[in-house]
Amino acid sequence: MDSILLSLQTIGPVFLIIGLGAVIRRFGLIDTDLSGKITRLVFYIFLPALVLRALILADFSSFLSFRILFVIWGTLFVGGSAAWLIATISGVKPRSRGFFTAGSAWGNVAIIGYALGEAIYGEEGLARATIYSALILPLNTPLGYALMGNWRNGGLGRRLLFNPLIITIIIGVAVKLIAVPVPTFAIDILGILGRASLPLALIAIGGSLEFTKDPDGWTEPAGAALIKLILMPALALFASRLAGLTPEWTGTVIIGFATPTAVSFFVVSKSLGHDGARGAAIVTLTTIASALTTGLIGVLLYRFNWA
Repeated sequence: MDSILLSLQTIGPVFLIIGLGAVIRRFGLIDTDLSGKITRLVFYIFLPALVLRALILADFSSFLSFRILFVIWGTLFVGGSAAWLIATISGVKPRSRGFFTAGSAWGNVAIIGYALGEAIYGEEGLARATIYSALILPLNTPLGYALMGNWRNGGLGRRLLFNPLIITIIIGVAVKLIAVPVPTFAIDILGILGRASLPLALIAIGGSLEFTKDPDGWTEPAGAALIKLILMPALALFASRLAGLTPEWTGTVIIGFATPTAVSFFVVSKSLGHDGARGAAIVTLTTIASALTTGLIGVLLYRFNWA
C-alpha cells in the first residue's frame, strides 16, 4: 500500500497537470497554436535552463558508464526492431512500417521524462534523465527521419546541431568536466527559469492532444502504445539487470523508455507526408495510457526499493 501511495504522490501530479492542459483547452483558454508557441518557448528558453542547472549541480562520477550506453542503445534497437517486425507480420504497407516503428519508439524524454525523473528521484533524477536524453536524442531523431522515409533530409544535421537541448547538454558537460566556476546568482537565475519549464510544457502537451471519434482509427495507436509503454520498459528492465546497473539508474532507464510518444513525432511525421490524424492519435493514446503504466512502474520501483 505504501508503494502505491508513493507512486500516486510522485507520478500523479505530472499527469494531472497534463489533464489540466486538456481541460483548459476545452474551455477555450488555449488552442493548438498557443500550445505550440508555449512548447517552443519552453524548448528554447526554460528547458535548457533546467537542464543546465541540473548538470552543473550533478555528480558525474556516478553517471559516466559504457554500460548505460549499452542498455539505452540496445533497448532502443531491440524494441524498434520488434516494432518493425510486428508491423511487417501484420501486413502493414512498407511506407507505414517506419511510421509505426517511430511512433512506438520515439519517447517524450525531454519533457515527461524529465518531470518523472525529478518527481521520483529529485535533483539527481533530473540529472540522470538529462544524461539519458543526451545518449538517446542524437540517435532517436535521425532514426525517426530514416524510418519515416527521409533519411537524406538536408536539414536534419542542422536540426541536430542547433537543437537547444543538445547544445545545453554539451555546454553543461563541458562546464562540469573543465570545472568552470559558476556564480551562485547564475545558478539561482537558471533555477527560476527552470522551474517554469515543466509545468508549462505539461500544460502545452495536454492542450495539444487530439481526440477522434473514429474507433477504426485507434487500432494502430493501440499497437504502438503496447510496444511503447509495455514492451520497451520491459526490455529496459531486462537490459539494465543484465548490465548490472544500479537500482537508481535501472529506474531512470525504465522510466525513460516508459514515456509516451513525443509530440515532435507528430510534427515530424506530418512534415514528411504522413497522415497527421494518425500521428496525433498515437501521441494522444500513449500519453493517456502512460498515466496508468508509469504509475504501475512507480509502484514497482518503490516496492523493490529502486526509487
